[in-house]
Order: sequence, then C-alpha cells, then structure tokens
Amino acid sequence: MSLEAFLCYNEGYSFVLYNNIIMKYKHSNLCIRCGKERVVKKTWKEKVDNSVIENVLMICPDGSCQKIVEMRIQKQKDKNDEIRERYEERAAQRKVEREKNRKSLKKS
Repeated sequence: MSLEAFLCYNEGYSFVLYNNIIMKYKHSNLCIRCGKERVVKKTWKEKVDNSVIENVLMICPDGSCQKIVEMRIQKQKDKNDEIRERYEERAAQRKVEREKNRKSLKKS
C-alpha cells in the first residue's frame, strides 16, 4: 500500500489530500511581539536561474510595533555582524601565526 499526500495552497489555507481525505489548515503569520495577524506590505518576483521566486514582505498592522520589531532585528543583525568580523579577524591572525610557525620549522 502506498501513501500519497498532495498539498495545495489557496488564499492562506492549505489543503492536504491524504488517502482520499481532505484536511484543511489555516496558515497564520503572527507578529513576534504583539501576536496580531501580519499583513502583506509588498510582493515581488525574482528570476533565479530557470526559476521564478515570489517574495512576500509581511509586516505588523500596528506601525509602532513594527518599528520596535525592526529595531530589534537591526540590533541582532549588528550583533551578528560584529561576531562575524571578530571571527574573521581571529581567523586571519591564526593564518599569519601558522605561516610564521611553518617558516620557523623550515629554518630549523
């Protein structure tokens, strides 16, 4: 017996056909801060190789809440950038020290 499942998206709902039983699920995209249902601000399509990707930018309907969320995201992004920069600096230092060690071993 083979199990087959088909998934279809339509206006925020997904329909799953599983063994001839249709199950309906409501998709939700809640704000991470206030819990309100997010709304679509912008949609656009990009072509990547032979595929077309549809992007959707969703925001909180409460403008002040969205500003706070964006500030939090920017703060985390800045923190991640600082960590990445420190990692790259340490990696460059390790590379220089390895080269020094190799040269000193060749001289001995």
